[in-house]
Amino acid sequence: MKKVIVLGLILLGNLSNINAQILMTDLRPGLDGSEPVFDNAFQRNNELYFIANPDGITSRLYKTDGTSGNTVVLEGGSNMYVTMLLGFLGNNLLYVAGDIYNGESLGIYKTNGSIGAGELVLSFNQPGSFLVTYPMTITMNNVLYFYGSDDVAGFELWRTDGTTAGTYLVKDINPGTETSLLFSVTKQYFAELNGFIYFGAADPVNGAELWKSDGTEAGTNMVANIDTSEAIVAQYGSNPAYFCTYNNAVYFSAHRPVDGRELWKTDGTEAGTVLVKDLAAGSGSPSNMIEYNGLLYFTAFYPNENYTLYKSNGTNAGTVAVKPAGSGGPVISPDDPFVIFKGKLFFAANDGLNGQGFPSIWYSDGTAAGTSSLPAAPAPYTSHPLNLLATTNYLYYTANVDANNTNYGVYRTTGLNNQNVLLTSATFDANAFQPLHLVNSCLLVRGDNNGATGEEIYTVCNQNTQPVGLEESFLVDLTAFPNPAADQLTIESSSDLNEVNDLKLQSLSGKSVNLEYAVSNDGTILITGLSEFNSGVYFLTITTKNGANRQLKLMIE
Repeated sequence: MKKVIVLGLILLGNLSNINAQILMTDLRPGLDGSEPVFDNAFQRNNELYFIANPDGITSRLYKTDGTSGNTVVLEGGSNMYVTMLLGFLGNNLLYVAGDIYNGESLGIYKTNGSIGAGELVLSFNQPGSFLVTYPMTITMNNVLYFYGSDDVAGFELWRTDGTTAGTYLVKDINPGTETSLLFSVTKQYFAELNGFIYFGAADPVNGAELWKSDGTEAGTNMVANIDTSEAIVAQYGSNPAYFCTYNNAVYFSAHRPVDGRELWKTDGTEAGTVLVKDLAAGSGSPSNMIEYNGLLYFTAFYPNENYTLYKSNGTNAGTVAVKPAGSGGPVISPDDPFVIFKGKLFFAANDGLNGQGFPSIWYSDGTAAGTSSLPAAPAPYTSHPLNLLATTNYLYYTANVDANNTNYGVYRTTGLNNQNVLLTSATFDANAFQPLHLVNSCLLVRGDNNGATGEEIYTVCNQNTQPVGLEESFLVDLTAFPNPAADQLTIESSSDLNEVNDLKLQSLSGKSVNLEYAVSNDGTILITGLSEFNSGVYFLTITTKNGANRQLKLMIE
């Protein structure tokens, strides 16, 4: 099998600081910050909507275009408190608000983004009643589904289409004031397949099991009772989690006593709900599922080693670890998600030395040879890359500035070795648990500069996020395999290789020769005849018609 290896530049710069953060808006002047809630923020039309606390008492809805001076309050203040954003339906943002102290006008609202345009959708201001939601939503057929409680039915599945008549409890799965909500995981709580949403829910008879809903009470039913043992309480059962739609099925993690928590899938029927693979003795505990390059990827425990990267085509035999930790692969925290960046899967991990190695950014193309890491995080052993944000040109993340500094800085990388760039100053401390956002080429981060403002929104603007040109694409996306090469070498790129003007092979002694080549119908370049060269190290220089060039280190066997 051919091995795809991403080859870096021979000479690259070291870690450096190229920019510094600026305070975008001091929503709460003084040493106490407004603490903007970035993990419950939504972006639309180059504007970010979020909740912040400007006075230590109220919570208000804001929007910003990412530039200084253009952050405005939309709703909140006085006796109106915005507590949770649910998401967009069409042009409207749905949110939960009200007087949380007096219970007046507490309910679901919507806004088109204009100042003061908030409109009550459904009120829950009955005596002693309240609505609380968790940041777990899914939209299907212009209806938004979420978990909420009106203090009558407990936490149950609700739906809204943005109108009063279209906002109601779907089904009281766990009757009365008891709840059907599973608190085990809030990420990937829902998935959609063929007109149904899938989720885990608890009822007093079967426990916590797999459910689906078409949005009607009659169409909301348990799919399968995976853990058939007696449920001591409703929340005991297989507790399905980490739902992901892939290849016309819904994949998820579920538990049963006989084989622990393992990888399952369903086609929506009881008979079609099956165990994909028993990954490990005890529990494989698969999590953070994502579809990438035609396969399902996730984190799970590799027997007798640690948590690492897996891939699956939906079959038992086709579910394997990409590169186990014991073979130099990554050790991944079950809570660290994946992002797709420049055609590869990126994630934070340790270097596989029993989980005690340097934390860094890893990447994978789905093969063992194509799974590797960028240099260790800036503060070895003390820093863990967090809040990965993938854009067109850059991958952003937060990590400790250095081993002697507890501050978290914001970094970016092109995905190449030694291309980590610190964007913030050493005195800035980014919130390690709040995500980054990119709005109008401005990177937004919640943090505090030298303890002067409390946690507010800071920005590093002028981030180039336009589609990559040929030169930058060559610097990042070019692949050549196999390496070492015996006789043939294949060159691939997401760019048009017809723009290549010259290929030159140079030995360590300085002798060079121009190589003949042609771009095949599949857009790759195949070089043959390498067996005519002596074994050793060579440099392959690729030059484009506009003068851009890339040099790769090549081993010939």
